[in-house]
Amino acid sequence: MKKFVLLCVIYLSISEFALAQNKKYVDSLTQLLKIRPDDTLKVGDYGTLHEQLMFSNPELALEYAKKALKLSKELNYNTGIASSNLQIGNYYYNKNSIDSAKYYYNKGSKIAKLNSITLVQIFANHSLASIEKDSGNYNEAIDIVMRNINLYDKNQQLKALHNKIPFNLIGAEYELLGEIQLLKGNYNIALKETLNALRFFEQTKDEIRKADALKQLGNIEKALGNNESSIQYSREALNIYEKHEDFFYQSSTANQIGENYIKLKNYNKAETYFKKSLKIISRHKIIKGWS
Repeated sequence: MKKFVLLCVIYLSISEFALAQNKKYVDSLTQLLKIRPDDTLKVGDYGTLHEQLMFSNPELALEYAKKALKLSKELNYNTGIASSNLQIGNYYYNKNSIDSAKYYYNKGSKIAKLNSITLVQIFANHSLASIEKDSGNYNEAIDIVMRNINLYDKNQQLKALHNKIPFNLIGAEYELLGEIQLLKGNYNIALKETLNALRFFEQTKDEIRKADALKQLGNIEKALGNNESSIQYSREALNIYEKHEDFFYQSSTANQIGENYIKLKNYNKAETYFKKSLKIISRHKIIKGWS
């Protein structure tokens, strides 16, 4: 579910600063909230603060999601109610409290479906599919992803929206579908679906999601025993992660390249990439498992 949840804020707020990842912006928005009236824009600001803080200060992020939910209910603002439930679900997902996460995701999805808020419904479904995938319920996960693809295909408004947002939603669905098929051992199907995702991310010029698809292609080629091809995809992904200073996935991808060189019995190059991975882990204190 990497990066997918961050798009939720775009649906709630049209602020030009909505994706700015810095303390100055958070402080400014916090001050603005003190004078902003209780309206839907304030709900959007609460949602923005949640997205900005969900990894660096999850407890504070949860407070803002709850404030957004409370105000949305007072305003009878169904989009805010549905999205706030998703944000609370994200908090529990990141805490690995899966039952609580599913409760809020399902609640958000139900409200979104009843009120024809298709984009929020897609967010909820994507999160639920990720949970089913992580739980080993691969067929259930595939069913949910396919529902999302059908929702997208039937909604012309979402297709038009792709010209205004930084990455393609349906591409994320194909990427997840490829990951699930990889876990099932259906490597050729996984390859096909991930290539679909890559094409979407290339069309929308979303570099960081392109890197995710490339990394996944590297995983698939490695599973197929195509180590040279895996290295090629993984190196391309690594270059993008380095450009964007995504240290978590730099370490994972460098390790992936090292594993390929082990298979090729090129131990010197394998050692180089393993050391690179360990250096990143040590420098940036990465403790979460790779995906």
